[in-house]
Amino acid sequence: MINKKESMRKINIQLVMLMMTLLSALSLQGQINPLGSQYFQNRYLANPAMAGVEGGLNLNIGYRNQWQKMPGSPESGSMTVDYRVKKVGLGASFFKEKAGLLTNNNFKGTFSYHMPVSGSGDELHFGISVGLSNDRLDNGGIVGNSSDPLAAQFNDIGMDFQGDFGIAYTTDKLTIEGAWNNLRDRLQDDRREDVNYNTFYTSLSYEFELLDWKFYPKAVYRGVNNYKNILDIGGEIKTGKEDLGLLGMYHTNKSFSLGISYEHKKQWEFMFFYNDPTAVLESYSNGSFELGLRVKLEKRKK
Repeated sequence: MINKKESMRKINIQLVMLMMTLLSALSLQGQINPLGSQYFQNRYLANPAMAGVEGGLNLNIGYRNQWQKMPGSPESGSMTVDYRVKKVGLGASFFKEKAGLLTNNNFKGTFSYHMPVSGSGDELHFGISVGLSNDRLDNGGIVGNSSDPLAAQFNDIGMDFQGDFGIAYTTDKLTIEGAWNNLRDRLQDDRREDVNYNTFYTSLSYEFELLDWKFYPKAVYRGVNNYKNILDIGGEIKTGKEDLGLLGMYHTNKSFSLGISYEHKKQWEFMFFYNDPTAVLESYSNGSFELGLRVKLEKRKK
């Protein structure tokens, strides 16, 4: 009887360790292929300096489901709110990722400052986000002895402090961005060997007008801890009234993203994205599908 209990305990320990490994792998995949809306529709997701950059009160909601071929496939959701009063921007973001028995929650608050540098609308932006991150294991879903001490200890880890800092420069056509992500993880020794968090984000974009169309080419260069840096190249094309848009991005980790958007009278915008899996995951995944909604709750006061 004792041997049987000991065997069950070993199985539970192995299960928890497997889940922890899976969470790390899924988190890495999420950093390699971030939410597609961060490129054009919701730049605040990647850079705290962009909180409030468009003015008014804005609400963004996103949902992504990936790895459809696997039971308990990971899914993630995000929500951001940002607001601007004169030169000051405020924002709040919430991100949740669930994979099998594991859930990660991340909440941050943001302060940004938008400083005019010319009389033609050019601005220099600064932003900082601080918040908490937490990983949880659903003990009730464990088959066997769910009261195993190792499983209980996993949920006793508590909350982790997180922070991001970003800058940006914008004109009526040009946007240059830079952000340093997950500052706590970069400064502390306990996570320097992990491969599941962003380290920096830079981007360059420009607006061209072609007949009755607008084209926004964009290049992004970003880092993932202990992983090769990734270059994203692509763009978005919109109709003259900017109500319908198509976008595409190629990522140097051998994947691509495609999307379509529809904006209704500058009041709300719906987005659909498809992300092709990286070459390593092609035999396990048919890609990820993302839905996004942006609502302008209040227009900018001039």
